[in-house]
Amino acid sequence: EILMGLGGIKNVGGSAIDVILEERDATGPFSSFFDFCMRTDLRKVNRRVIESLAHAGAFDQFGVNRARIEERLDDVLSMAQKAQKQKATGQLALFGGGAGGDDFIKDPLVDHVGTKMSRREKKLALQKEKENLGFYLSAHPLDALKAEISAFASHRILGVQRAAANRPVRVAGVVSGLKAKLQKNGARMGRFTLEDQEGFIEVMAFSKAFEAGQESLEGKEPVLIEGSVMVDGDGENTIHRIRAEKVLTFPEVRLELTRRIRIRLKEGVHSCEAIACLRDLMQTSDGGVPVTVLVEVPGCGTAAIPLPEAFTILPDEDWVSSAFKVLGAGGVIFDKKTPDEWLSSTPKFNNYRRGGNGSDRYRN
Repeated sequence: EILMGLGGIKNVGGSAIDVILEERDATGPFSSFFDFCMRTDLRKVNRRVIESLAHAGAFDQFGVNRARIEERLDDVLSMAQKAQKQKATGQLALFGGGAGGDDFIKDPLVDHVGTKMSRREKKLALQKEKENLGFYLSAHPLDALKAEISAFASHRILGVQRAAANRPVRVAGVVSGLKAKLQKNGARMGRFTLEDQEGFIEVMAFSKAFEAGQESLEGKEPVLIEGSVMVDGDGENTIHRIRAEKVLTFPEVRLELTRRIRIRLKEGVHSCEAIACLRDLMQTSDGGVPVTVLVEVPGCGTAAIPLPEAFTILPDEDWVSSAFKVLGAGGVIFDKKTPDEWLSSTPKFNNYRRGGNGSDRYRN
């Protein structure tokens, strides 16, 4: 299946594409990333080209994830360049087999076939994919945040585009096209596009909201925008926008808005080893968020077991990534605070902004 042409990838020019296609047509399809580097003329298909191809997902079919390719790229290129020089002087038959047959070269990535990327590695891989393609192709950054979006967002973007004016919303998305502007009163405002898997919408952040959220808006992380719907025009010519009142990154969302964490364990799915890993994970985190364990037994229902206060956790990025790695998709459920709980709670976490328009107003 062809998803897009090589010419659409950043840094991949016509001459490099010709070299790749000529080699493939002459000696057959490439069998691995290492095979590609060994057979392709690295004087014409250089490191920058190979990096861009890897970031775009061109080597995903070989079963080695992008993080491992990036990690071992220096070793692979060094071995391939050495082998190509030796082959050019008749010292080495490609893929081993000098006169004595002792020059076999082992693929340095062979032990990484089938390994998975961590949640953080997937996030970085998607950022580089968009940098090299101009859009997300293999997945979307919000895919990894399904549990958080289900708990904390009120609308998807398509829903906002059908909402009435002034309706309060919380919407998750990726920011692009941020532009700052000086208003007549001397205050700065920001205008940007918010994108999710279904569409995109323009967002305007005025004065204090922009000042408090600018750092998050300029970053590459998904954000949760809290604000209200703006509707211009009438009839079929209406244009929907969001007026942002607060901008939160998802590490901030988890810390500020989480009332309780529910952990789902299923008989026959989670092993004793996974439960032991979960226990260790609980013991290394202390942040004040209570935890309830849901034990699902087929044919018997689900038992909810609140853990003692000694097992409260801090739902930061490290803990959440580790928990999803142990429990899998759907294994962690976030319960959000009520408006009164959020407004009356004393901040427990340092270095996270309360931000917004100065009111810290919570809207469902």
